[in-house]
This record gives sequence, C-alpha cells and structure tokens, in this order.
Amino acid sequence: QVQNLDRQEQAVWNSRPPDALAPADRDRIQELNTARNALNDAVRTEREAWGRSTSIILLVFATLAMAASLVGAGRLPVISNGLLLGGVFTMLYGVGWISMTGTSIGRFLVMMVALVITLGLGYVRFVRRALPGEARAPQSADLAGLDRRVRDLEARMNDAASALGPRPRQ
Repeated sequence: QVQNLDRQEQAVWNSRPPDALAPADRDRIQELNTARNALNDAVRTEREAWGRSTSIILLVFATLAMAASLVGAGRLPVISNGLLLGGVFTMLYGVGWISMTGTSIGRFLVMMVALVITLGLGYVRFVRRALPGEARAPQSADLAGLDRRVRDLEARMNDAASALGPRPRQ
C-alpha cells in the first residue's frame, strides 16, 4: 500500500513542473503523505506488539534449552554445553527484539527476567557444582595417573625437540 501511495505521489509530481503545481495537486500530495504516515504508524504498532510477543516466546525457549542443558550435564557434556550456549544466544536474540519495541516497562521486565534466569541457571550449572563441600579429595590413584601423564607429555616434547634438530646457541 505504501508503494502504491508513493507511485501516486510520484505521478502527481511528474505531471507538471514543481513550480507549476496546482493547489489541487498540492492537496493530493498532502493526502497521500497523510495516508502513508497512517500506514507507517499502523505497521510500527503491529511490529512492536509482534516484537514483544516474539521476545517472550524466545525467552521461554531459551529458558527451556538452558534447563535441558542441566539435565544431562554429566553424561553428555558436549550436548549440554551446546544447549547452554544456544540458550544464551537465543536469550540475547529475544532481548534484542524487546529492545526494538518502544515499551520501556515491557523491555525492562523482559531484560530483568532474562538476566535472573541466566544468572540462576549459570549458578546451578557452574558454581553449585564447584562448591568445596561437594568436592572430594584427590586419591593416590588420581595423582599417580596425573604423574604418568605428565611424564608421557615430557617424553613427547623431548622427542619432538630432538626431531627438530639441535637448539641454536645464543
């Protein structure tokens, strides 16, 4: 509809030279501008409502993805981390949509909910798991295995260094 109004206005402008426009032509151009502005206002209003709804839906999906990442965190760490990262980016996308709308109260509430959910799930995922009361002391078998792995790495580094040739003297 806006393109149709633009074409009609252009036709009026092209009908005569700009300094020879009749008052009726100027009135027609003004009517077309008023109609275009009304259409733009209606589109903006609908876009704001759509953006608000979209951001809330994205926030819900992001929360579900981050909650699902907590369920299988021990068994499937790669999938779990992917879900968590996907949830964070989806939440950022939803916050971006709400920031495009003109409602400041709605924008504040959605951003606040997103922040609380992200901090809460991050706490559950990373901080609660790392609390000292839940950690166990290293066993001697763990330390022996670590010592063996360090020695293997040192041997590989020495082999790689000798394969590359002698070190230049300084």
